[in-house]
Amino acid sequence: MRCRRMLFLVMLFSISFLNINCALCQREVKQTMVLEKEAIDIGNKEAARLGYNISDMRVDVDEKNTKWNEHIKSGPVLEWNPDIRDKLKNKEYWAIFYGPIKKQLGGDIVIFVDKVNGEVIAVIQGE
Repeated sequence: MRCRRMLFLVMLFSISFLNINCALCQREVKQTMVLEKEAIDIGNKEAARLGYNISDMRVDVDEKNTKWNEHIKSGPVLEWNPDIRDKLKNKEYWAIFYGPIKKQLGGDIVIFVDKVNGEVIAVIQGE
């Protein structure tokens, strides 16, 4: 009987320890993800590096990349850009849209920022 009780306590302790350890790991992973504000800052720097005056542009970004997904559905965007399609495949990313405040043809840019490491994955520039 004592042996069973001891075995039960050891198993209970082990399971509790594993659960705590897994929760800590998950929290650590979430903390290393690039947040929306950080992604916008990274995108702003990249846009400025490419010569865009972002103070004259509107910025659109959302966590689920809704605008980007709608843009893909509207035409063969990635068929025109197979290298970008390949870079984005199997990645979690922020799609940050920059567009002129005043309506015009071209002058927009989309910057893709990796959600895990904050690197710029790709850029699509309007013409």
